[in-house]
Amino acid sequence: MQQDPNWGTVVHWTSSLLAKELMKDALRSGCDVVYDSSMSTPDRQRYQDFVDLARSQGYRVHAMICEVDLNKSIERAEARANKSLLLDSPQGPLKLLGRRVTADYVRECSGRLKDNLTVFQAAGFFDHVSIFDNSVDGQPMRLISSSKKR
Repeated sequence: MQQDPNWGTVVHWTSSLLAKELMKDALRSGCDVVYDSSMSTPDRQRYQDFVDLARSQGYRVHAMICEVDLNKSIERAEARANKSLLLDSPQGPLKLLGRRVTADYVRECSGRLKDNLTVFQAAGFFDHVSIFDNSVDGQPMRLISSSKKR
């Protein structure tokens, strides 16, 4: 892990998979759920499956979208990649590198989020959508818009 700058991607993928399974169990058990996602995957069916499962259990779906200026998002990704974590271990201090996400990947995800959101809203995918601006460091997010499905 110390030598591989991509270790975070593996950990992220594994933890995301586990979180999704826990979320499905929670929905089936009637618990309230927050599904944290960047909505940037090209696989829209994954989101449709979640919404279908939630609605089959009697849930309403409220999307809370955090928009960030693209340049600010790239800047934050770079800062996270350059941030390391120092842990104590039996072998001595262990330095874990930050998770690297390239600027091209951030741009790609930003575009897919916008595309997905447009498609999902047009299809009546959400019962309620709130969009926030999270571009200003050190400031609370600002509500841009809020709408309910009729």
